[in-house]
Amino acid sequence: MRSPRTSTSSRREAVVFLGLVVAGALTGVVTGWLWELVWTPPTGAAWEGEWYLDRDGLLQDASATGWYTVVGLVAGIALGAVAARWVRGAPLVVLAGVVLGSLVHAWVMYQVGHLLGPDDPHAIARTAGDWEPIISDLRLAGVERQWWPFASTATLAPAVGALISLIGIFLGGPGRRHRRATPDLHSPDGARAGSGA
Repeated sequence: MRSPRTSTSSRREAVVFLGLVVAGALTGVVTGWLWELVWTPPTGAAWEGEWYLDRDGLLQDASATGWYTVVGLVAGIALGAVAARWVRGAPLVVLAGVVLGSLVHAWVMYQVGHLLGPDDPHAIARTAGDWEPIISDLRLAGVERQWWPFASTATLAPAVGALISLIGIFLGGPGRRHRRATPDLHSPDGARAGSGA
């Protein structure tokens, strides 16, 4: 039979885990909007029912993936820092919650940014006249299916940022440095360190 303390601890860990996953989804909505806001759509034109990037559009085509990586990395660092600083105890639960939350964040960010961006230029080009200018939709390089953006390694940016932040705070945060710098004067080693012996 499980003790009340164990069941309370398990419940708390489940709440922490789910909270981090939900936080990842909510921040994904915000960063998806931000990704669409900072991105400049590549330009192109229709020709015989097909869409082609123009010269300027070819230079801008990588900007969507670049901006996704930058925004996702910064958001991941923030999510990891918040989780590590405000969630005490159960570091493995925090780690699992942050990793899954970051992957949910990456998926939601892509979906929101893609939906807020322009329509699919290939579909527009089918009915457009030749040389009619059409801007690109918001997408990541290498992604063929909207529902599965993980074909692009850029979707790992939030998880990488979160892990960098977690590792930095767990292993070398200010609290750990302070504890190392302050000797325990009640222990023989601490008293020796405090007296300078």
